[in-house]
Amino acid sequence: DGIKVPYGPSVVFKPDFVLFPVVYPHRFPSPEKIEISSRSTFVVNGGATWLTIESLDLDGALVINCEDNIYAPAVISNLEVKNRGWVKVPTDDTDADADEVVKMRGYKIQKVETCVITIKRDGNIVKTTKVDPDFGTKELFDYDLSAPRQCEASENFSNDCNCIIL
Repeated sequence: DGIKVPYGPSVVFKPDFVLFPVVYPHRFPSPEKIEISSRSTFVVNGGATWLTIESLDLDGALVINCEDNIYAPAVISNLEVKNRGWVKVPTDDTDADADEVVKMRGYKIQKVETCVITIKRDGNIVKTTKVDPDFGTKELFDYDLSAPRQCEASENFSNDCNCIIL
Protein backbone atom coordinates (compact mmCIF):
# COMPACT_ATOMS: atom_id res chain seq x y z
CA ASP A 1 0.00 0.00 0.00
CA GLY A 2 2.87 2.40 0.66
CA ILE A 3 2.78 5.74 2.45
CA LYS A 4 -0.09 8.10 1.65
CA VAL A 5 1.14 11.63 1.02
CA PRO A 6 -1.03 14.67 0.25
CA TYR A 7 0.29 16.41 -2.84
CA GLY A 8 0.53 20.13 -3.32
CA PRO A 9 1.17 21.98 -6.57
CA SER A 10 4.17 20.96 -8.66
CA VAL A 11 6.27 24.04 -9.46
CA VAL A 12 9.49 23.97 -11.49
CA PHE A 13 11.48 27.12 -12.23
CA LYS A 14 14.60 26.73 -14.37
CA PRO A 15 17.67 28.69 -13.17
CA ASP A 16 17.31 31.26 -15.98
CA PHE A 17 14.04 32.35 -14.35
CA VAL A 18 14.89 32.16 -10.64
CA LEU A 19 18.37 31.19 -9.51
CA PHE A 20 18.27 32.63 -5.98
CA PRO A 21 15.38 33.35 -3.58
CA VAL A 22 16.21 37.05 -3.67
CA VAL A 23 14.97 37.09 -7.31
CA TYR A 24 11.39 36.00 -6.48
CA PRO A 25 10.14 39.56 -5.73
CA HIS A 26 11.37 40.66 -9.17
CA ARG A 27 9.62 37.77 -10.96
CA PHE A 28 6.43 37.98 -8.85
CA PRO A 29 6.08 41.62 -7.73
CA SER A 30 2.55 41.01 -6.36
CA PRO A 31 2.57 37.56 -4.72
CA GLU A 32 -0.92 38.16 -3.34
CA LYS A 33 -2.16 38.08 -6.96
CA ILE A 34 -0.68 34.62 -7.64
CA GLU A 35 -3.08 31.73 -7.02
CA ILE A 36 -2.05 28.13 -7.75
CA SER A 37 -4.38 25.28 -6.79
CA SER A 38 -3.05 22.20 -5.04
CA ARG A 39 -3.58 20.02 -8.16
CA SER A 40 -1.69 22.39 -10.48
CA THR A 41 1.60 22.09 -12.35
CA PHE A 42 3.57 25.25 -13.20
CA VAL A 43 6.81 25.11 -15.22
CA VAL A 44 8.98 27.98 -16.52
CA ASN A 45 11.67 26.92 -19.06
CA GLY A 46 14.35 28.67 -21.05
CA GLY A 47 15.88 32.12 -21.00
CA ALA A 48 13.20 33.79 -18.88
CA THR A 49 15.58 36.38 -17.42
CA TRP A 50 13.30 39.29 -18.31
CA LEU A 51 9.94 37.65 -17.51
CA THR A 52 7.68 39.11 -14.80
CA ILE A 53 4.43 37.48 -13.72
CA GLU A 54 2.20 40.12 -12.13
CA SER A 55 -0.94 38.06 -11.62
CA LEU A 56 -1.90 34.44 -12.26
CA ASP A 57 -4.85 32.21 -11.40
CA LEU A 58 -3.82 28.62 -12.17
CA ASP A 59 -5.94 25.50 -11.76
CA GLY A 60 -4.39 22.89 -14.07
CA ALA A 61 -1.11 22.83 -15.99
CA LEU A 62 0.83 25.82 -17.32
CA VAL A 63 4.21 25.67 -19.07
CA ILE A 64 5.97 28.90 -20.07
CA ASN A 65 8.77 28.40 -22.59
CA CYS A 66 11.13 31.27 -23.37
CA GLU A 67 13.45 31.13 -26.32
CA ASP A 68 17.09 31.90 -25.53
CA ASN A 69 18.62 35.36 -25.89
CA ILE A 70 15.48 37.37 -25.15
CA TYR A 71 16.47 40.72 -23.74
CA ALA A 72 13.17 42.61 -23.98
CA PRO A 73 11.01 42.54 -20.85
CA ALA A 74 7.85 40.41 -20.95
CA VAL A 75 5.06 40.89 -18.41
CA ILE A 76 2.24 38.44 -17.87
CA SER A 77 -0.73 39.98 -16.11
CA ASN A 78 -4.28 38.78 -15.44
CA LEU A 79 -3.61 35.30 -16.78
CA GLU A 80 -6.27 32.75 -15.87
CA VAL A 81 -5.60 29.10 -16.74
CA LYS A 82 -8.17 26.43 -15.93
CA ASN A 83 -7.74 23.02 -17.55
CA ARG A 84 -7.62 19.31 -16.72
CA GLY A 85 -3.87 19.54 -16.00
CA TRP A 86 -1.47 16.69 -15.31
CA VAL A 87 -2.54 13.58 -13.41
CA LYS A 88 -0.41 11.31 -11.23
CA VAL A 89 -1.24 7.76 -12.35
CA PRO A 90 -0.27 5.00 -9.88
CA THR A 91 2.11 2.36 -11.23
CA ASP A 92 2.51 -1.29 -10.43
CA ASP A 93 5.81 -2.35 -8.83
CA THR A 94 5.75 -5.50 -10.95
CA ASP A 95 5.70 -3.65 -14.30
CA ALA A 96 8.90 -4.85 -16.01
CA ASP A 97 8.78 -2.02 -18.59
CA ALA A 98 8.58 0.77 -16.01
CA ASP A 99 11.60 2.97 -15.40
CA GLU A 100 13.32 2.42 -12.02
CA VAL A 101 12.63 6.00 -10.92
CA VAL A 102 8.93 5.62 -11.78
CA LYS A 103 8.79 2.38 -9.76
CA MET A 104 10.33 4.10 -6.71
CA ARG A 105 8.10 7.15 -7.03
CA GLY A 106 4.99 4.99 -7.45
CA TYR A 107 3.33 7.02 -10.20
CA LYS A 108 3.86 8.43 -13.66
CA ILE A 109 2.67 11.77 -14.97
CA GLN A 110 -0.14 11.78 -17.54
CA LYS A 111 -0.14 15.19 -19.24
CA VAL A 112 -3.89 15.38 -19.89
CA GLU A 113 -4.18 19.07 -20.81
CA THR A 114 -1.53 21.79 -20.77
CA CYS A 115 -1.58 25.51 -21.47
CA VAL A 116 1.74 26.38 -23.12
CA ILE A 117 2.88 29.98 -23.47
CA THR A 118 5.90 30.52 -25.70
CA ILE A 119 7.80 33.80 -25.60
CA LYS A 120 9.66 33.96 -28.90
CA ARG A 121 12.94 35.69 -29.58
CA ASP A 122 11.23 38.19 -31.93
CA GLY A 123 8.89 39.29 -29.13
CA ASN A 124 5.81 37.36 -30.26
CA ILE A 125 4.00 35.43 -27.57
CA VAL A 126 1.90 32.40 -28.46
CA LYS A 127 -0.51 30.48 -26.24
CA THR A 128 -1.28 26.86 -27.14
CA THR A 129 -3.53 24.29 -25.50
CA LYS A 130 -2.21 20.74 -25.78
CA VAL A 131 -4.57 17.85 -25.10
CA ASP A 132 -3.55 14.20 -24.71
CA PRO A 133 -5.44 12.27 -27.43
CA ASP A 134 -6.06 9.42 -24.95
CA PHE A 135 -8.19 11.79 -22.87
CA GLY A 136 -10.47 13.30 -25.49
CA THR A 137 -10.15 15.86 -28.24
CA LYS A 138 -7.00 16.03 -30.36
CA GLU A 139 -7.44 19.71 -31.19
CA LEU A 140 -4.69 22.26 -30.65
CA PHE A 141 -5.61 25.89 -30.17
CA ASP A 142 -2.98 28.54 -30.95
CA TYR A 143 -3.46 32.13 -29.89
CA ASP A 144 -1.17 35.07 -30.56
CA LEU A 145 -1.02 36.90 -27.24
CA SER A 146 0.96 39.76 -28.75
CA ALA A 147 -2.36 41.22 -29.91
CA PRO A 148 -4.88 40.67 -27.09
CA ARG A 149 -7.52 42.90 -28.69
CA GLN A 150 -7.84 40.48 -31.62
CA CYS A 151 -8.38 37.51 -29.33
CA GLU A 152 -11.13 39.31 -27.41
CA ALA A 153 -13.17 39.36 -30.63
CA SER A 154 -12.40 35.71 -31.40
CA GLU A 155 -15.05 33.07 -30.80
CA ASN A 156 -12.33 30.65 -29.64
CA PHE A 157 -11.73 32.71 -26.51
CA SER A 158 -13.98 32.83 -23.50
CA ASN A 159 -12.58 33.99 -20.17
CA ASP A 160 -9.33 32.58 -21.47
CA CYS A 161 -8.22 35.86 -23.04
CA ASN A 162 -7.30 37.66 -19.87
CA CYS A 163 -3.57 37.71 -20.51
CA ILE A 164 -1.97 41.08 -21.13
CA ILE A 165 1.59 41.26 -22.40
CA LEU A 166 3.25 44.63 -21.90
